[in-house]
Amino acid sequence: MAVVFPYQVEQFKHKGAPTDWVTSSDAIVTSVSTIGVSARAPHPNAAKVLLNFVLSVEGQTVFRDLFRVPVRPGISPLAPRLEQSRLKIHYVPGDMFKKIAQYEKEFREIFWKGR
Repeated sequence: MAVVFPYQVEQFKHKGAPTDWVTSSDAIVTSVSTIGVSARAPHPNAAKVLLNFVLSVEGQTVFRDLFRVPVRPGISPLAPRLEQSRLKIHYVPGDMFKKIAQYEKEFREIFWKGR
């Protein structure tokens, strides 16, 4: 067993790995990826150009081709199982990361005993 994101499994499958991902329901836990321009960016216009590209059809197609889930409407993921409308998405609360060391310790105690 491994803990990986479904898009990673889809990448492995595309390369011929005999693997698949399962869920106990149609619910999936994920976190939000963000992009922005720093208030003190040394080259804010260059940052804006990059941001515009990432959110453009072409940029989102690049993400899709990596088996990631595009956020731009009209661009579907390569793996139909990753289509957002088919999943019950639950986002990881942002404040969870304040206790990440504690959660990692608990995870290791539960799943890595004796290692």
